[in-house]
Amino acid sequence: MFRVPTFVLTAVVLVLPAAASLHAAPLILQWTEQLGTGSSDRNSRVSADSLGNVYISGRTEGSLGGPNVGGSDAFLLKVDASGTLQWTEQLGTGGDDVGWGVSADSLGNVYISGTAGGSLGGPNAGLTDAFLAKYNASGALQWIEQLGTGSDDFGGGVSADSLGNVYISGVTQGSLGGANAGGWDAFLAKYDASGTLQWTEQLGTSSYDESPGVSADSLGNVYISGFTAGSLGGPNAGGEDAFVAKYAIPEPSSGVLALFGLAALTLLAARRRRRTTCRLPGPTMVC
Repeated sequence: MFRVPTFVLTAVVLVLPAAASLHAAPLILQWTEQLGTGSSDRNSRVSADSLGNVYISGRTEGSLGGPNVGGSDAFLLKVDASGTLQWTEQLGTGGDDVGWGVSADSLGNVYISGTAGGSLGGPNAGLTDAFLAKYNASGALQWIEQLGTGSDDFGGGVSADSLGNVYISGVTQGSLGGANAGGWDAFLAKYDASGTLQWTEQLGTSSYDESPGVSADSLGNVYISGFTAGSLGGPNAGGEDAFVAKYAIPEPSSGVLALFGLAALTLLAARRRRRTTCRLPGPTMVC
């Protein structure tokens, strides 16, 4: 059974001699940093900015960047290019909270997405909600928003664009950006630089559909990836298939996006298996 590993941050820099080929180049470890508490601490994602700083998201059951509020708390930390810890921030509720995605933008800000078991950025809509928080380069919280339905909702990936907008993907058991197709659906939401929700879109089948990955490009498009147990972009090849979807930006004023590229990827190497896959739902992130 795969479990998210205990927090270890490692940066690897590839150094190429002037006349050496790529295949002959050595890998030179620059530094490795580890930090934790007396309880369980686990990292989720990592994002680097243009200045060489590195940001890590995750969950802790201890007091890593502040007092533990209860259960597991989400955390975000910053390490500079030399591996020196700059700051650690911890946020949580009386329930279980998990930091999942992290994305540094080109304006010096960093975003963390995840799941809140309580009221983290607003009243809890019911069960678990997705959340999105923005910090500046100094680690000061700029805003935090919570998104959910009366059912379970889990925040997955996060991606910031060059205009200050930020996108979050995840999975919902309710009707978050449209009618639920059945079971769990993937979702995509857009927030502006001030933390105002612009729109939410939902994508799913009558089976299980999840989107832990999202990426905004420089051309005004946004992509989500994930897996489906149904027929989302074509006939299901069996079990769970990977998928990628492309949304066109700018979006119509109605907030309904033009979904013009959806492919179900059925490569065996991309197939998600229960025994090796870590799903978003559940604060322990156990597979």
